[in-house]
Amino acid sequence: MQVEIEDAGKCKKVLKFEIPTEQVKEKIEDKYGKLLKEAEMPGFRRGHVPRKLLERRLGKRIETEIKEEMMSKALDETIEKHKLNLLGELELPKAQDISLDASAPFKFQVTVMVRPDVNVTDYIGVELEIEEATATDEDVENEIERLRKETAELTVVEGRPVALSDVLICSIALTCEGIEAFKSENAYLSAASKGLLGIEIPELSSKLEGRNRGDSVEVSFVLQHTNSLRLKKNFVGKTATATIKINEIKEMKKPEATDQWAKSIGFEGLEQLKSKLRDNILTNKKALWESAAKEIITMKIIQKTQFDVPSELIAKRADELAAYRAFRLASAGIEQTKIDAEAQKYHERTMQEIEYKFREDLIVAKIAEMENIFVTEEEVDAEIAAIARERGVSETQLMEQLEGENILEHFRQDMLAKKVKTFLREKANVKVLPPGSLKKRAQEKDDSPAPSGT
Repeated sequence: MQVEIEDAGKCKKVLKFEIPTEQVKEKIEDKYGKLLKEAEMPGFRRGHVPRKLLERRLGKRIETEIKEEMMSKALDETIEKHKLNLLGELELPKAQDISLDASAPFKFQVTVMVRPDVNVTDYIGVELEIEEATATDEDVENEIERLRKETAELTVVEGRPVALSDVLICSIALTCEGIEAFKSENAYLSAASKGLLGIEIPELSSKLEGRNRGDSVEVSFVLQHTNSLRLKKNFVGKTATATIKINEIKEMKKPEATDQWAKSIGFEGLEQLKSKLRDNILTNKKALWESAAKEIITMKIIQKTQFDVPSELIAKRADELAAYRAFRLASAGIEQTKIDAEAQKYHERTMQEIEYKFREDLIVAKIAEMENIFVTEEEVDAEIAAIARERGVSETQLMEQLEGENILEHFRQDMLAKKVKTFLREKANVKVLPPGSLKKRAQEKDDSPAPSGT
């Protein structure tokens, strides 16, 4: 068999095959020989069907099988011999487009996408500056305020109109073309809401603000497809009117930050709560800095490691994601003009993200190979067990889900990427600066005068 391998662009090669006449004839004879031993037809005993009859009845199907088997074998041998790392799905030529003749060589060609050669250097000792993690008094007070909001209770408001921070208990009636499409007697509605029943209504909050208990307001809007509204008939695209009667006004009353409040949420007192919050804030900030440091180090290596990328595959994947996103937006009732208006920006952004991830995956894999970093099956099992405990499912269930969705290999690759990034962080030259240093430096840079012209 003869094979010519030609470059056809970035990460693309054309494989041209020629299988000699002798091998073609041998393959055809072997195929028919096996079939003749097993073939059965009315009027003939098994193994005694004339070849001419077999060719007339099954010739097209047999010919297709011979072509596909020869192409598949030739391609497998070439991939293994030349160590071609293919990308994407491989498509063989259609059998009907290629001729088969026992007295002539069998010729065909296949275009394949191949992984680029990646040469990663200078990944040890990457320089990086990060700030020391601290928990300020302001951080603690912000967390106290968050907990106060979480433990706030709704209380009835008397003697004042609706404020945007209120929650309203309302009767809502929705009609379209004189038909009642929805009704609720005691619905909860935020006074600051910009929509109703999953439908965007920008003027809603301004109509509710300043109203009093017992008042009714009306808003009209075009009905869009929404999962939260079950219409009695197809009203999509038609104008509906919602009548909202305010039955009760409630406000979120936050508890005071006292020892008694701290005890009510499981602490000995306010000071212990603040101490625990400070520890948690510091731990979280350190984790965020570490995570950010690993990603910045990886980004720096990606930026200085140049190699070709399969732009056609990346564009195809971006097309698929953009089409799916457009479908989801249209299903949610978003106007096609709005979808089209940002489609190009979304497509470009998606291509950039896919290319970045493609480069990252290849670089991580190359560093793992050079540094002999790998993930053992014991580590995979331990990670699956930890996730299963967190989700409240069995390890078997989670493993079946990963295998069923064909993402187990991606799971392993993510674990390997984490190991490589941890290795790069440990080997990096990291300088820890006082808190606020980077922000101050950026401000000084922005405030510095521009160079004067000549």
